Amino acid sequence: MTRFLSSLRGNCIAIDEAISGYLTRLLRSLWLLAMTISIFNEQCLKLRIIL
Repeated sequence: MTRFLSSLRGNCIAIDEAISGYLTRLLRSLWLLAMTISIFNEQCLKLRIIL
């Protein structure tokens, strides 16, 4: 029983780390997307002012 609980605890930690890593990558990807859109919008505004 102790071995089962230890194994279960290890699995929970691994799952927790996997979810944490996924969320970290997701947030970074969303941030990069937001920055890309922001820069693109700035470039469009500059082009409109020049034209």
